[in-house]
Amino acid sequence: MFEEYDHYGLDLSSLAELLQDKNDRIRWIAVYICHDLGSAAWDELSDYIIPLLNDKDIRIVKYALKMSAYYPYRQNCLIAFNYLNHSEQVIRLMAMEILASYRTFTLKYMLEYFSDKVETIYQEYVSILLSADKMSEDEINNLINCDNQIKQKLAIIIACKYPEKFAQIIQQDFKDDDINQYILNKMK
Repeated sequence: MFEEYDHYGLDLSSLAELLQDKNDRIRWIAVYICHDLGSAAWDELSDYIIPLLNDKDIRIVKYALKMSAYYPYRQNCLIAFNYLNHSEQVIRLMAMEILASYRTFTLKYMLEYFSDKVETIYQEYVSILLSADKMSEDEINNLINCDNQIKQKLAIIIACKYPEKFAQIIQQDFKDDDINQYILNKMK
């Protein structure tokens, strides 16, 4: 895609202005193009994409979240966790999907980042995801039954990663509609 964009004589800096446009549709198209261009666009335009995480247009937030979460750097590795409580379900579900997609090296990087920070709760969240393959059904049930909604969602992310191991858990009906919808999406 970048080659096609470059083929028309456009460079990535031309998107910076479009990402800041007052027109929602133009910002959405610009962030969509950036998403398709991938890491090349992120490397050059992240300073323009990150503010779109607070845009009023949910489509713009969606693509900005995808980019900021898939091309994390130290300042924004918290983003996916923070969006688990977003006002829109589609964004909360996307945050769950993003957290489910993080590989071990990304999670270890996050844990290292948090090691000298005050945000110890994030260390705990990342540690939960890092220990996913070692968790028992009892441990997952304990997380699901705790009062912390983020831990509940992390437990379901893990259960859906290992559906054979946690079949009884993912067949339940939960009070949290996000959890039910996430399970439904994953088990299609």
